[in-house]
Amino acid sequence: QLKKSLSNLDPEKEKLDTYILYKTIQTFGWDFISKVHGMFAIVLYNKNEKKIRAYRDQSGQKNLYYYHYENKFIISSEIKGILEHPIDRTEDVEAVGIACYLGYIPGNRTLFSYIKKIEPGHYIEYYKNNFLTAPYAYESDAYYPKEPEKAFELLVREHIQSKDRVSINLSGGL
Repeated sequence: QLKKSLSNLDPEKEKLDTYILYKTIQTFGWDFISKVHGMFAIVLYNKNEKKIRAYRDQSGQKNLYYYHYENKFIISSEIKGILEHPIDRTEDVEAVGIACYLGYIPGNRTLFSYIKKIEPGHYIEYYKNNFLTAPYAYESDAYYPKEPEKAFELLVREHIQSKDRVSINLSGGL
């Protein structure tokens, strides 16, 4: 279905990374996320439904924070983007204690009571001041494979697909 809609790409548009994502969303609607692999933080607004959805990658490599309090909703890839707005900055004292003890804050909490992070493999939905957070469906074998060598091979093969030359930087002793 997606291949058919991508087969007649405008030559200028096919150079854009986001165009394939756009076509995937157009083809599969809100369920597009099951087709996306890799690291990402995606925020979408459906103007017909007047609904916002934000998705965070399954491994949690890309951060996505949101503020939801008193009919105000703000979303950003960094907390400092949210702090640019006039918001309630009440600190989450328990989260501060957890950060001091563990060196990080697990789950969806942050140092601020009304600023939360979207957890890995989850999405949030905001619609008419109603708020929902939930995990989305993805193939867990892709992230916790039974055969890591084959999974690594597939991962590299998927990421070097390009019309342009590709260079790979390996780190971490690989």
